[in-house]
Amino acid sequence: MRVAIDPYSKKQIDKSTAIIAVTGDNGEVSYFENKSNYSLYSKQNNGSIN
Repeated sequence: MRVAIDPYSKKQIDKSTAIIAVTGDNGEVSYFENKSNYSLYSKQNNGSIN
């Protein structure tokens, strides 16, 4: 299993079931456990997610 760390919850998650979003200015991606974590992370970072 390939894993990543959800930047909001800090939990280890399975990349194959993760929500993937571009979060960096240079095309970097982050993996989220669910849409709610992505939304909360986005709000926490003042909507600065691309």
